[in-house]
Amino acid sequence: MLEAPDIRGDVSPSMHPTSLAAHARALDVQGTMGQHVYTDAHTALTVAYTCMGSLRDVRRDVEKNFATRREIVRDGKVVREVAYPEQFFTGVDRAMERASRQIDSADAGIRAKITSLASRVETMLSDPSTKTPIAAEIRAHAKGLTDTKRMAFIRDAINAKDKVSVAALLSAPAYLSGLSKEQADLTRKMAEETFAQVESAQLHAAEKVLERVREAGGQLVAYYGEITTLKNTPAARARAAMDKLGQ
Repeated sequence: MLEAPDIRGDVSPSMHPTSLAAHARALDVQGTMGQHVYTDAHTALTVAYTCMGSLRDVRRDVEKNFATRREIVRDGKVVREVAYPEQFFTGVDRAMERASRQIDSADAGIRAKITSLASRVETMLSDPSTKTPIAAEIRAHAKGLTDTKRMAFIRDAINAKDKVSVAALLSAPAYLSGLSKEQADLTRKMAEETFAQVESAQLHAAEKVLERVREAGGQLVAYYGEITTLKNTPAARARAAMDKLGQ
């Protein structure tokens, strides 16, 4: 059981690893590649969520302890200007560097596994007969049928696990079999569910969790960018100058 950080009210729920729950059934399967994808994604979100919380905590402490008497307007509110110390920004940079390395590593791991899963799905949908004349004959037969009979032929082939026929249709442009894009997409979906059920489900789930990891990373980077702009406040510049004089 993977551990998750405590839920906070000041960090987006979409960054928390529990947001992966919808994909756990497909991915978190013992002994499959999907389990590694799930672990990588869980790690990335844990890092992003924890780092975001830490940055918010330290910023809150700094703004409490280094507030000046000068009042300014920020986000429509009158607040005291803060003389952010240079150590604050240095610490934030280090925290972001560590988090970014871990998130980037998880991202790369998930991408590699997506490539492997996609290759497995293609292999499981293929058949040596696609390189023989029989494949062209099957496509010609399908093209000569009406739309209704063509889809019935495809469904019957899939239900019978006739990979020779299914592979013939999937291995060439859809129009050669008389299929529209929608019909071709449906044919592939049905074929994946029959011949590569686990791998296909994990591939699509992996693509979704990769999006979630990148969204979480983007939120963290955005907040980091917000903090870095604080370096340019008059009080922060004055504080930095005083710190240098004291060195």
